[in-house]
Amino acid sequence: GEFEFKLDKIKTSAQLVVEISVASRGAQARSGSSSAINRGAGAPRNVANSWKIWVFPSTDNGSRTTDHGSRDVTISTTWDEKTRKILEKGGKVLLSPDSGTLQNVEKSRWHSVFWSYQLFKQPVTMGILCDPDHPALAEFPTDFHSDWQWHDILENSEALIIDEAPPEFLPIVQFVPDFNNNKKLSAIFEAKVGKGKLIVSTLDLHNNIKNRREAKQLLSSLLTYMESDKFNPEQSLNEKILNKIFKPVPQAKNRTDKPDTANALLNIKAAVNVPETKPDPWNVTMDKVIAKKEGFDYTVQGKVWRQGKNSVWHNPHLIVEVNCPKDFVGDFYVHFNDFSSEGRSAALFFCGTDLGPISRYDKGGVWLKLPVTADMAKTSKLRLDARVTKGPNVVISQIVLIPKE
Repeated sequence: GEFEFKLDKIKTSAQLVVEISVASRGAQARSGSSSAINRGAGAPRNVANSWKIWVFPSTDNGSRTTDHGSRDVTISTTWDEKTRKILEKGGKVLLSPDSGTLQNVEKSRWHSVFWSYQLFKQPVTMGILCDPDHPALAEFPTDFHSDWQWHDILENSEALIIDEAPPEFLPIVQFVPDFNNNKKLSAIFEAKVGKGKLIVSTLDLHNNIKNRREAKQLLSSLLTYMESDKFNPEQSLNEKILNKIFKPVPQAKNRTDKPDTANALLNIKAAVNVPETKPDPWNVTMDKVIAKKEGFDYTVQGKVWRQGKNSVWHNPHLIVEVNCPKDFVGDFYVHFNDFSSEGRSAALFFCGTDLGPISRYDKGGVWLKLPVTADMAKTSKLRLDARVTKGPNVVISQIVLIPKE
């Protein structure tokens, strides 16, 4: 059968329960997941199933989550001098760092460890623990643990490691770590910082917010709390501790936009011709050669991998060598693409020069522009060494060599 229930009269956020039950006599009835059975001989047996439904009114001032100029709360994505000064002056800050910008994070998951962590190394988080009565969550109905209204939010977020905070410091919402990864992991915490008041959320509450109703509602709940008289954190953190917690990801030199390949002397897409998920050693037939002018060539010391539209060279120590004329001057572009978001980082060296580390090159990858001088080309060989420092390996998806104009 079918039934309908109109939700338009619900004006505040709510967790509803739909319950369907039947009464029967005779043989014992059974239900799929949860049941309540009267066990008296010959008595009616009531069998019931129930489902939770979360309702977020569409009239929740949706503009308040995108228009930040009409309130006394500053929304920041970076722990920078501007954010610190606002707090010094007694202001209110909601700090929601962009994914991939902090070192002290673990990738979060909504679900718990599957079967055995020793065999399946992901995830490192096992849902959340929170205080459902905290006023910051007043407009986001929740139990003390995660449920389906948290699914999108937790799958698009990071867990912030706050081991530097005092032992008694408790977040509003914290991740439960797997026992192999026993760290204090925050999703949302609040603190007094000098004269100011701070809430930190490493949950993704700003990307595509208009189409993510749960994230939009949680952000609205946090902002309503911060604008109220109830926002008065009992716990304090000083700037020294926060500087350790918000340690930024080091950036490799020479990051750039996607190159214009019209004049490319060498343009290679890695492992395009490889059967899917077949990690074989590299050979030149596996790549898609878009351009390879006379006098230019390349070799790769590593393996190949293709998954769907993504294909890469990979190895814990990946080496790419480009052969070129001795008098060549130009730019060597390399695209690093951690398409599976494993939190990879690597140490990079180009023709013996330390480029610094590259970290968190997921979400479409990162292009590096490496200038090639006449001195570098004297040996007729340009060598890029990438040594993994975090994650299973280094992954590169494309190289481009362009002459200097």
